[in-house]
Amino acid sequence: MKQFTFFILSIVCGVLSGYGQSRNITITLIDERLDSVYSNEVKIKGGTVSRTMDFRGPLQVSIPDSVTDITIRGVGYEEALLHLRPGCDHLEVILMFSYIYDFITIKQIDRRRKRRYNKLPALYQQAFQKGVFKSDKQCFDRELVLYSDR
Repeated sequence: MKQFTFFILSIVCGVLSGYGQSRNITITLIDERLDSVYSNEVKIKGGTVSRTMDFRGPLQVSIPDSVTDITIRGVGYEEALLHLRPGCDHLEVILMFSYIYDFITIKQIDRRRKRRYNKLPALYQQAFQKGVFKSDKQCFDRELVLYSDR
């Protein structure tokens, strides 16, 4: 009887510990001028974790292992939707400025935003060469949500 109880207890503990796995990620944010960015909100898809950046440097966030999507928002910046790759523990993100477009169509706005979005890999390389970023490759995939798709 003791062996059976021990067996059931070990299975329950093993299953419960598997659901509680989490990992720590570090997030460094800059803007299109390669300046540091503060006071931005980081949301995990599903709304489970929400943190705000401050002036103390890179943000440390603990997220569940099952999380693959992170959204970064801030006043004056476009929303950044990031799809994390496995083993991605240090995020270095360039945020695009948010502009107000008057008297042009949504398609024209999307074209201008897409043009700026396509320049982000070159900006990422500049940030690495200047020493702002530690890695020369991104460990996430970024998605641009067009206004016409909303």
